[in-house]
Amino acid sequence: MTPSILQILKTLPGATKLGLTVALAVGSGLVFAQTTDEDGLEKENLVIEEIIVTATKREERLQDLAMSVAVLSSAMLKDMGADDMRDFARTVPSLAFAERGPGRSRIVIRGMAPLAGVGTVGVYIDGLSVNAAFQEPDYKLFDVERIEVLRGPQGTLFGEGSMGGTIRILSKRPSNRMEAEFEGTGSKTEGSSAVNYLANAMINIPLVEDKLAIRAVVSYRSKGGWIDDLTTGESGINDEETIVARVSAQLNVSDNLTVRAMFNYQDASLGSSYGVVPGIGSTIDETASIPGFGPEFMDDENSTLELDINYSLGGSELVSITGYTDRSIGLNSFPFGILINDFEIFSQEIRLASTGDGPLHWLGGAFYKDRSEPVTVAEGSPFDSIVFEQDVKQLAFFGELTYDISDRLHVTAGVRYFEENKDSLTDIPPFGIVGFFAESDNDAITTKWNITYDTSDDALVYLTAAQGFRSGGINQIPNPSPLFVAEYKEDKAWSYEGGFKSVWSDGRLIFNGAIYYVDWKDVQMSGDPANQAIAWTTNAGDAHTFGIELEMMAQLTPSLLLTAGGGFVEAEIDEPALATPSLENPTGIAPAGSRLPTVPEFTFNASAQYSRPVFEKFNGVFRADYTHTGKSFGRVDETLPSDELDIVNLRLTLQSPRWQIGLFADNLFDNRKVVLQLSELFYQRPRTLGVFFAVQY
Repeated sequence: MTPSILQILKTLPGATKLGLTVALAVGSGLVFAQTTDEDGLEKENLVIEEIIVTATKREERLQDLAMSVAVLSSAMLKDMGADDMRDFARTVPSLAFAERGPGRSRIVIRGMAPLAGVGTVGVYIDGLSVNAAFQEPDYKLFDVERIEVLRGPQGTLFGEGSMGGTIRILSKRPSNRMEAEFEGTGSKTEGSSAVNYLANAMINIPLVEDKLAIRAVVSYRSKGGWIDDLTTGESGINDEETIVARVSAQLNVSDNLTVRAMFNYQDASLGSSYGVVPGIGSTIDETASIPGFGPEFMDDENSTLELDINYSLGGSELVSITGYTDRSIGLNSFPFGILINDFEIFSQEIRLASTGDGPLHWLGGAFYKDRSEPVTVAEGSPFDSIVFEQDVKQLAFFGELTYDISDRLHVTAGVRYFEENKDSLTDIPPFGIVGFFAESDNDAITTKWNITYDTSDDALVYLTAAQGFRSGGINQIPNPSPLFVAEYKEDKAWSYEGGFKSVWSDGRLIFNGAIYYVDWKDVQMSGDPANQAIAWTTNAGDAHTFGIELEMMAQLTPSLLLTAGGGFVEAEIDEPALATPSLENPTGIAPAGSRLPTVPEFTFNASAQYSRPVFEKFNGVFRADYTHTGKSFGRVDETLPSDELDIVNLRLTLQSPRWQIGLFADNLFDNRKVVLQLSELFYQRPRTLGVFFAVQY
């Protein structure tokens, strides 16, 4: 007989009750199922709804997936009031998020912190990769179907750049019924003289019944700044404005063929850096930005086109994803003036996957990408003729096989072959560098191995060994240092993971966990960390990460839903590495055992959501979210520390089937700790109080 949740919780020690970590990620809505008791009377049985994900590029139940995946559904994102990545990132175990402002934040999964080169977390919007080396776009989450956070290397299916994991943001598809929705929010941030405004609108129109539908989304956000420039007296200089437009159309050509086209546009501007220069007219409580340090403004304009074709062949499915991205990032940064980073990306993926019920499940495909990236330093400085150009062409082939040895025992093997060519051209006339050309070629093979055993219909255990990698590259600015290398090579990581997934108490409790060890070789690192203006990349020694994650979601009563999530990670370099000389570290060497930067050892999150009828046909919903982020460091030698951070958010909502209205408080206790320290200090956003409403048809 399956024990009840209360019986299970009574057997647990207090520390375990607190430390059950979990997925805000595991779920979305709740469904009521009707069952019959011994007297033949109907009774209500509340269960957590099953979630279908595509983390393996095929549809699977989340609890059947033998990997560590956190999923935030559309309903969960609405419940927590998530508008962008900063609103949900700290609720995911093993995901570290250091906010530096829109499009500039640092994302780390399982301690795989990038010290140089491209990022170590793959970020996807629908089927398109938007990895951009610490410049992933700050995608807005209105009308998003779900977010999938894949933890651990994803080298076989997602390829280069997904060493620590992959984040997938999946928008809602056009549907065959008329839909419309509007959301509005007004709020005020402590220390800001301006009011924050947010407006979202969506309309879905079926043009031809069961054949053709379109879905359109428009959004506008204006956020007041809370950082003051004490040298000029200007207040709120880090204000933000974002415009979003998205249109998608889906054509069901036949029962076997579906075509979807989507256009997404986002333009985000930032008045000034989130960074504060320490010791110059500023204190912990009175933050200030000093002109000449960091970007004084930034504009990030991003357009994507995507064409998806799905064709069922009977026993298999053919998928084609064609993508084009045009992005322009302009920022005013001392001493170079306005830097304009324009890049275009064309990508094509084709894959074929089995859909049958037999013991053998397979998937294979090919991927091509062409990325062009000219960077021009222009206007307002002696360096206005500096140009960096780089063209990257990548080709990959990948596949995975899963074989069901029995009804309960399954094995999986995956492989990816990757080759990439990079050409670069550098012109820096003020330094006498004209027409500096370099070329780099990379290739790699990554593999994945998994064995899974279903201990029951509601539980499984698994073991996985998987590789991740980042390609090498070119240092575009020659450097007189004797350590300088014109080209740096790829770095690779082997990850070893064991985990379990389980459902208890007739579907009212989900409890998952994982333990992992990552062996990271030839870590890409800055070759001159003391001089970031002309920094170059080299390969240092090795590093490792070790960690534990646990996840839990429990429906204790029909009115009360509890979740918790957290993890521990040890992320260290295994041999001495270069660091910036400082008073704390005059040698400029980080000893073996030093923690990797921007990686907190402990993260924890918990939420409680209570709902009950308050008027006829109306529900009142109270939600509290708590997140804890441990201390981390800005540099590899364990200097430039950030603070431990504890954040509490509250939401109170009155809702009906058609509309809702409510109040919220983000960072309720106005915790303004330092979340990241580099050459500047980056503080947590102050307390924000607001009101919201939504109407849907």
